[in-house]
Amino acid sequence: MALGCLQHSCEALRSNLYSRGWERHLAVKQLLLPLLLLVTSIQDPVPKPQIKIEKTEETENNCYLKLSCKVLDQSVNYTWYGDSGPFPKGLQNSVLEVTSTKQNYSKFYTCQASNPVSSKNDTLYFASFCTLARSSGVAWITTWLEVMVPTVLGILLI
Repeated sequence: MALGCLQHSCEALRSNLYSRGWERHLAVKQLLLPLLLLVTSIQDPVPKPQIKIEKTEETENNCYLKLSCKVLDQSVNYTWYGDSGPFPKGLQNSVLEVTSTKQNYSKFYTCQASNPVSSKNDTLYFASFCTLARSSGVAWITTWLEVMVPTVLGILLI
């Protein structure tokens, strides 16, 4: 008796789910999952992007930058980062345009290119306000010189 009741409940549940489209939903999901895995596995890892300086313009207290980030022959998502973290979603494409002041400029800009398989990035460093340095070593040396030259001169003049 319990088994018959259980079978009846199962049939009613199955009928109810089918009328709501659940079986169709599950069938479509089962078909699409292997396709999604196939597409993901076909995509190549992202090559290293290159930041290109399209324009820099310095006025009295402002620095306008237009930077582009390119990855050859691939469809990728771009994310730009500065000193304070990622830029707002509205600025997340292959070109970044920002205007900063001497009080709020970023010492670096990083472009991250990513797809479902991998991500790579390139970084552009600033030696000082609106003055570009291509590598972190150059940025570090510039900062070191800015500190050491006045210190050494101070010691020599004492």
